[in-house]
Amino acid sequence: MTAERGAAASHAAAFDVATGIEARRTPPPALPEQPLAVLVIHGMGEQIPFETLDTVANGLRDEEARRYGTTGPPPVARSVQLGSQRLQRIELSLQTGQGRRAVHVYEAYWAPFTEGQVSLRDVVAFLVRAGLHGVGNASGVFRRWMFGRVESFPIPVRTLVFLLAALLVVAGLAVINAIVPAALLAVAPARLAATEGAGRAAGWLGAPIVGELTRFTRPLLGAVEAFAVVLAVSWAAGSCLPRWRAVRLLLALASAILFVVVIFLVVITATALPLVALARGAGFQPAAVPFGLAWRAAWAPTLAAWGVVAAVAGGILWLAIAVLVRFVRGAVEDTWAGRAFSALVIALFGLLIKRLVAVVLMLLPPGVGAAGGVPSDPLCAWLASPLPAGAAAAGCAWIASPPPLFVWALLAGVSLVARRFLIQYVGDVAAYVQPHTLDRFYDLRKRIKDTVRNTAHAIYAARGDGARLDYAGVALVGHSLGSVIAYDTLNRLLDDDATAPATALDVLGRTRLLLTFGSPLDKTAFIFSTQHTRLGTDAREALAGAVQPLIAAEATRALPWVNVFSPWDLISGELGFYDRPQARPGRVLNERDPDALTFLAAHAEYWRNRLVWERLYDGIG
Repeated sequence: MTAERGAAASHAAAFDVATGIEARRTPPPALPEQPLAVLVIHGMGEQIPFETLDTVANGLRDEEARRYGTTGPPPVARSVQLGSQRLQRIELSLQTGQGRRAVHVYEAYWAPFTEGQVSLRDVVAFLVRAGLHGVGNASGVFRRWMFGRVESFPIPVRTLVFLLAALLVVAGLAVINAIVPAALLAVAPARLAATEGAGRAAGWLGAPIVGELTRFTRPLLGAVEAFAVVLAVSWAAGSCLPRWRAVRLLLALASAILFVVVIFLVVITATALPLVALARGAGFQPAAVPFGLAWRAAWAPTLAAWGVVAAVAGGILWLAIAVLVRFVRGAVEDTWAGRAFSALVIALFGLLIKRLVAVVLMLLPPGVGAAGGVPSDPLCAWLASPLPAGAAAAGCAWIASPPPLFVWALLAGVSLVARRFLIQYVGDVAAYVQPHTLDRFYDLRKRIKDTVRNTAHAIYAARGDGARLDYAGVALVGHSLGSVIAYDTLNRLLDDDATAPATALDVLGRTRLLLTFGSPLDKTAFIFSTQHTRLGTDAREALAGAVQPLIAAEATRALPWVNVFSPWDLISGELGFYDRPQARPGRVLNERDPDALTFLAAHAEYWRNRLVWERLYDGIG
């Protein structure tokens, strides 16, 4: 390990020397007629060609109008040949403190590469691996190699709880998604008419069992509907009433509370549905026991029930002790606000676990569980428990009113929407983000990286007259997953400059700005670190850091890096793992967007707010 660590340190030292030479070179002053370039890298999802390019150009022109009260000549769209790359750009003339400056906006378009390449199975496997690996890293101190040594970052206990809750939700969605098709077939009108006399279907699910399952799904659908309505109102308020921040904050808070309720109900419903089916007639028969084991029907259910109780109780006890120990250890270094928030998160998670235990006990056979049998509507009673008796009864009656076919059809629609979101958005992350294990997306990942790198290299290396570099400076802009790609691309260009000084493009000196917004860089760095593996952790982290000049050499942090985030955007966050814990000059400038106030949808609101365009205009001004 010592030799490997020394090799990695030597690489970092060599980079320091190279960048030091580049830093000592005095670049020629930028001539007024020399244009600037902006390279924007879009994020995950279904991106339309030139959509991001158009948005950036309009955002810069709007910011010019706000600053100077006027705009320059209309933009010009042009297709150009830069080296071996045929690129499209929008040419702008923007007012700056030194007069008008030509700005050329380019886009690195990679969306088609992932289209149709990722399946739902890939996404679920990615989420499970990421969650488990993140839980392993959330041991209290996160160790990360940067600037020639290992730095330790304290991790609050709420991170561990969030990861555990996310794993439960992924498992719950998988269970519900598996049950919905069978239940939907069972509640089809022809199927119900054929099975009413017999009391059960010829297959696995019959009308009585499906009716029981339906009662367990209605509270979840009610919470999903309420969440969707409040979220839509919040999004509309952001579009129509952008300056009514107090109203938007209340709507965001209501959306967050309903989101927590939905998470609770997803986990509880996913636990209850299969147990209901087993407890109400779809149980085991001796002939159905695998491997030919002839279990006696008299004691097999009781043994299985007590096994469930023992497993659940043991798991909860272990989890409670681990979380509480982490909370006590982490509270010493946390702020008062952080301690209070962590205590709230632990309390909510404890309530979730308590309800899970209650559901399991209620569904056990008589004489084993606390109550025995399946109550008529336990989830409805739980939700309505704070209300007066009359209001609770009326509420439960209203929840029970929709017909089963409507309930399961609506749940199937929700499942399809969730499936599409996971494949189109999370699927891009699963395809690109480098995991801690080998996967089948290596070639796809390399194709994306090479395409974006070649585009960026063509811009930095452009020489219109064959001698002088065209662009006095370049700004790199990345949204969402595009910020991860932008970070990787800039690291690669800096490494190219360091390893080949003769053909260096002065990437460090000419990069005016690295602007990331809605960025998951901190989350990917934390989740996919190899720190908790047993084989050469320091050496592996050092080698991984050595190919990231932005965290390997202090000199590279001379370039300005601005990160825009919103606490209502669950994907983004402050970037804290790209600088040493101690305060120092050159840190990433994390700025909270005050207008991104729609829960979840804040991830897309940066584009229509002002802060991103202000910072980009500052970088090229």
